[in-house]
Amino acid sequence: GVSPAADITTLGRGGSDTTASALGAALQAERVEIYTHVDGVMTADPDVVAEARTLPVVTYEEVCNMAHHGAKVLHPRAAEIARRYHIPLWVKSVFSDSPGTRVAPLTEIQPPTLRGVTGIAHLANLAHVTLEAPYDAAHPHLQLRLFETLGDADIPLSLLSLGERSFSFLVDRRHAETVERITATLNVPRRVVPDCDMVSVVALNMWEVPGFLCQIANALCSQGIPMLQMADSEGSVACLVRKGDAPRAARALHARFELGQ
Repeated sequence: GVSPAADITTLGRGGSDTTASALGAALQAERVEIYTHVDGVMTADPDVVAEARTLPVVTYEEVCNMAHHGAKVLHPRAAEIARRYHIPLWVKSVFSDSPGTRVAPLTEIQPPTLRGVTGIAHLANLAHVTLEAPYDAAHPHLQLRLFETLGDADIPLSLLSLGERSFSFLVDRRHAETVERITATLNVPRRVVPDCDMVSVVALNMWEVPGFLCQIANALCSQGIPMLQMADSEGSVACLVRKGDAPRAARALHARFELGQ
């Protein structure tokens, strides 16, 4: 590959996955098989949750959500390319003859999956940034300025929360100092918590699970894990926790939703 500065570089994490899907699309392949260190797409990271099990079939949406929230078995871009070009995708292990996981459109899965929760994913080494900036006439372009500046610096945001009196977001911890310098130019009170983790429950049919949000809160509370913030999006609920709490939180949530069975 080539960097923006025209330097020759590697493709980075997930480059082989994405290349395989792109080649499959270009060659109109019947299927693409991606080989990894685990038996397929699992309900959680098996290095963290011993009871994690392999899912025999998942939808493109499910695997994209898992990948975006920290699951490293498949790069989200690889799944997105396969979905766009309708290429059947398989995730298998290089160490066993396990059939692996088939990734396919929901319309091709018969009967359609009715599971409420797909799996648990987590991310570590995050920084949480809060700006105490009212959204009013005194600050009409504040958020726009911030988003444009961070975009120009190629700093992605997640867990964005906008309110009348403040807004907050997550960034990778390696960007924390840069973000602090950028936000200092806005001349509004700010708070940066440099060490956070995020654990997410991926569930495309979450509202079919009785008391879904309550179950998440109870699972974390039962383990004495403070939840710093919760945000839901289409297909997932993300919980911000203290640094180092994500593995315990993942195990608690995996057990609460009985994903090992």
